[in-house]
Amino acid sequence: MSNVELLPDADSRLMAETTFDRNVVVLAGAGTGKTTLLVNRLIHALLREPHPLRLTDMLALTFTNKAANEMKARLRDRLHRLLVACEAEAGSEGAGGTDLEAFKQRYHVSTAHVREKIRIALRDLEKSQIATLHSFAAHVLRLYPLEARVDPHFHEDEGTQFLETFQNAWDAWLEQELGAQGSAHAQWQDLLNHMDLQEIRSFAFSLCQDQISISELDQQMGGEGSSPAFRKWLQRKQQQIQSLLMQYDRAKPRKIEKLLSFAERVFDRVGHGEPYMSFPLSDEEKALVDSTIGKAPVEWDASDFQDARRAVQAAQQLLQVNEVLLGKVLHLLGPFVERVRQGFSAKGWIRFDGLLIRVRDLLRDHPMVREQLKRSYAAIMVDEFQDTDPVQYEILLYLGER
Repeated sequence: MSNVELLPDADSRLMAETTFDRNVVVLAGAGTGKTTLLVNRLIHALLREPHPLRLTDMLALTFTNKAANEMKARLRDRLHRLLVACEAEAGSEGAGGTDLEAFKQRYHVSTAHVREKIRIALRDLEKSQIATLHSFAAHVLRLYPLEARVDPHFHEDEGTQFLETFQNAWDAWLEQELGAQGSAHAQWQDLLNHMDLQEIRSFAFSLCQDQISISELDQQMGGEGSSPAFRKWLQRKQQQIQSLLMQYDRAKPRKIEKLLSFAERVFDRVGHGEPYMSFPLSDEEKALVDSTIGKAPVEWDASDFQDARRAVQAAQQLLQVNEVLLGKVLHLLGPFVERVRQGFSAKGWIRFDGLLIRVRDLLRDHPMVREQLKRSYAAIMVDEFQDTDPVQYEILLYLGER
């Protein structure tokens, strides 16, 4: 902690590490110590008095296996250093000793108390949910296979099994649809006037993956509006852009600020139900539809610039959606998509992204399961929260609701 105390934002860091009576959001650029702060927060939760937690009472999530392993390794290292300090009664020697004294003074606990908590934490470490969102989702599905309607012994597919399943099904279905016995030749002819076969195949491949709900898409094509998760995602994108524009405010906007303002208007219009392809665009906005964001301005943080780039690209992609054509494709491909999904699931496979969809649906449709999981975790910590997509965001909302 002595190194932290030398930092100009030491007080803010300590507050983020030790505040447990409310939600805490940490906004900082790459390389500023967010993961270290999260590890420190875990240790404070273990040692605090009153109401200490066990590692198995907490959920610490990130987005890659590398990041999850690094977080767990850092936590194990900190715990071992604290244990060594406890065993040696070295309350004032070395970094570990300084940490030990700081914890004892803050929480008014003895060395023996800290040693016992650390030993329990080290035993719990491999049982803890310090993991990626995907591995946590797999854990939840195995806890509730009946409610989630999955094979309790399912296998997680990184993509190879699904690709093989899709290709075999696509070849057989296409031969049937376009052959002499096909019953939808007119619909195919109409569709092929707008898209080539490879584009249709790519779209079918995307639909067959569990990320997209065919029923929700059908509802939207029928005018019932966007899903709640999609609307929340749009709102978050708007808020993110507003924050960036405030942070990098300029009297005379440059290309990046113009693109962000344009993206914010797109998200707002889509959120209010305007058809994507019928937005009234000014000449300047039409030029921005296909414009790239370029290089990061000198004063922009690299992480903020990547957020800006992703937001602009998402807005531009929304404007490329042709709803009439999409409705025709869905009508034609719907039965094939359901057949592929059901066949893949029947073989006991679940794609990585399918893990998230199924857990989202499980939490949404089974309040009792949601309550049990909420009671299982007294604290939820998420590294790189800004990278969550709508489904991941919805999962975290269900777990964190009061």
